[in-house]
Amino acid sequence: MTKHIVAIASFVFMLASAPIANAREGAALSGHWAGIIDEPGGEVARYTLSVHFNTDRNGAPVGVVRYDGFPCAGVWSNGVQSDGQWTFDETITENVPNCAPNAIIELTLRGDELDVRLAAVGFDGAPSTGRLQRRP
Repeated sequence: MTKHIVAIASFVFMLASAPIANAREGAALSGHWAGIIDEPGGEVARYTLSVHFNTDRNGAPVGVVRYDGFPCAGVWSNGVQSDGQWTFDETITENVPNCAPNAIIELTLRGDELDVRLAAVGFDGAPSTGRLQRRP
């Protein structure tokens, strides 16, 4: 019986500590980031992207993104981290006709830089890529 109690307690502790670890990782994205994105085959081949990350009440990162070259803006939500990479759903909320309304965003944090890969949902072309720098 004692072995079962210890096993259950260990399992509950493991489940309880997972959100805390993800919250810490989400907090590492917090702040303002900006940089240049290359879009192969796009009408605008190179543009500036800026995103401001904050965390929700559960510690999950949420970004407000602005594309200066189009212009349009939206949100990055539903962040999931796996093997050091974040994946977000992008939903454009301002000037929707100027940008793809939905995209999948992949981010890799490298200190004060974020490698970015953007793939518009329903678009078969090559993804857009770039690097963002942490800004004050």
